[in-house]
Amino acid sequence: MDFNSQLESAVALFRNFDKSKPVRVVSHLDSDGISAASILINALNNENVKYSVSILTQLSSDKLKELAGEDYFQYFFTDLGSGHVSQMEEYFKDKKIIILDHHEPEDHILKTGNIAFVNPHLAGIDGSKTISGSGVVFLFTKMLNPIYENMAHIAIIGAIGDMQENNGFIGLNQEILELAQKHKKIEVQRGLKFFGQQSRPLYKVLEYSSEIPGVSNSESGAIQFLMQLEIEPKKDNDWRMISDLSHEEMQKLIAGIIIRRASAGEQCPEDVIGNIYILPNEEPGSILRDAREFSTLLNSCGRTNKALLGIGVCLKNEEETIKALKNQNSYKKEIVKALKWYEKNSKSDKIICNGNYVIINAEDNVLYTIIGTVASILARGNGIPNNTYILSMARNRDDNQTKISMRYAGKPSQEIDLHALMTKIISNLGEGETGGHANAAGAVICSDNEQKFINEATKVLELVRQTKVNVSLCAHMHFNVTRGCCADKCLTLHGMTLTFVLKLHFAKVLSCLEILININSLISRMKHSMKVGFSFGLTSAVITTLGLMMGMYSSIGTRLAVIGGILTIAIADAFSDSLGIHVSEESEGIHTEKQVWVSTITTFFSKLLFALTFLVPVLVFNLENAIKVNIIWGFMVLGTYSYYVGNKNKDMATWYVVAEHLFIAIIVLFITHFIGLWISGVFG
Repeated sequence: MDFNSQLESAVALFRNFDKSKPVRVVSHLDSDGISAASILINALNNENVKYSVSILTQLSSDKLKELAGEDYFQYFFTDLGSGHVSQMEEYFKDKKIIILDHHEPEDHILKTGNIAFVNPHLAGIDGSKTISGSGVVFLFTKMLNPIYENMAHIAIIGAIGDMQENNGFIGLNQEILELAQKHKKIEVQRGLKFFGQQSRPLYKVLEYSSEIPGVSNSESGAIQFLMQLEIEPKKDNDWRMISDLSHEEMQKLIAGIIIRRASAGEQCPEDVIGNIYILPNEEPGSILRDAREFSTLLNSCGRTNKALLGIGVCLKNEEETIKALKNQNSYKKEIVKALKWYEKNSKSDKIICNGNYVIINAEDNVLYTIIGTVASILARGNGIPNNTYILSMARNRDDNQTKISMRYAGKPSQEIDLHALMTKIISNLGEGETGGHANAAGAVICSDNEQKFINEATKVLELVRQTKVNVSLCAHMHFNVTRGCCADKCLTLHGMTLTFVLKLHFAKVLSCLEILININSLISRMKHSMKVGFSFGLTSAVITTLGLMMGMYSSIGTRLAVIGGILTIAIADAFSDSLGIHVSEESEGIHTEKQVWVSTITTFFSKLLFALTFLVPVLVFNLENAIKVNIIWGFMVLGTYSYYVGNKNKDMATWYVVAEHLFIAIIVLFITHFIGLWISGVFG
């Protein structure tokens, strides 16, 4: 049956539901499952159908029997159920069931008409890549009534959560995306595919990414990287977000990241660039504005047994959204706790590392609901090399079952099928149930059989490793025997050599380019530090020296006192100002030690030299004329530098900057003059 016919069959069965009786909705606890349930509930609300919702970690035979025994006669199974169709046919004989799923189905032909089974695999469509569970539910509701097209963005969020986005969508997912764009629910932009762009400062986005050598997992490395690229991490004492960057800064950041990755030997350094899915109706800075962050929020709700909060978020319930955002902090703490356990036990017998696979048995040290998330995080870095199978296990003590997740580190090839591997292991074990896709698989077994499962998994994964080695050896032997035997083999060999040489030279060029950029950035940063010191030293020298001279002249009126004051300003106050700028630059936490010292030394010598220039008129003229000459000199110096600063300032007019600075200097002179007169009058 083609896919549209499946949907039509499901819609027809739903129209025969008794609307006066409630519907039982059962869905999966991940982002896709919560999205699927939300889309369905939105439709049920509009159709005035009552319902009861259950969100499950995994559907099992025992759970099916329990559900079948409930006092309901109409069921929806979303994002699960494909592996239990035969059991449903047996347990739910007198009940109506609609299954809306995208997982690989069991080999079973339905014989009864009380079950409508919608699954893309049944129509020859790959449900692991072209459509998610929430996508299937969306197409069902859309066929039920076109008004439900306005939930297309939720289906895309579910597909992202199920890792179906790979520099864009394909198949039915792409069609759903176009509907979301048509209804202005999603905007697609090109940019850096880093997580947290809406909720984290720029330097944190870089630090938490796993794709930038020397920057990832290093706060200071992220800040210094930005400074090297001449991108200020802060503005007005606030950390900048990635959305604060200008177009020029964004291009500079992207180029810098690609060059850093290329010089570290990354095969595809440009892989950090991809589609960003923005929800324009959400507030800027909200994690709900980025589809990836939205998906993660839903996942956090499910993994902490608060899936109903996630449904509330999808249905735009403000109160539930606030609770979900708070709940995400608990989820993050559990993830951090789990990763710390992994690091602490990496050398223990709880973690088996052997060539192409890692088996982690967390027992009850990690929540069973997040063990799949932990495996996904480990697959993206944390010292596990690419092309490694990751099997993670955690117990659910309530029912003496162990949840198992399988992931693959790196980009899986077409030959990698985690679901098939998991099915093979469980088949050898003779106990347990499986689920998932080619790129993410899971299983549930009795906790008493954990060691047996590990033994069977080891056998299967060792066989996979040996097969790869044999294939590699055969290819190598074939190449040695046949190379040079015919022209096309030689041509292939030379082509491979040429490609290797070109890649090698390209890497060297990129490395040299990065060195040049670093040198240029270093010079630029040093110039910036010198500018800070020079500006501070010059303005401080003019203002404080003129103020002191005016005060001395108005109160004491002797040349000796004025000379002593100028020398004090030139030496003692220069030390004071340089210490002040030193502490100020250090406290910002974004400057290197060298930059701080450049600012410090430049401040000292600028203050010293400019302050000493005011000594010359005092030594040459009488005191009254010396004061007049120094005022003119000070205003010339301050006015000239203010004009330079004003020209660089794009936010204010040049004349305004000059007038502002000179006005401050005049105020200082007036205040110190009258203070001097007051001191003279009071103390005589």
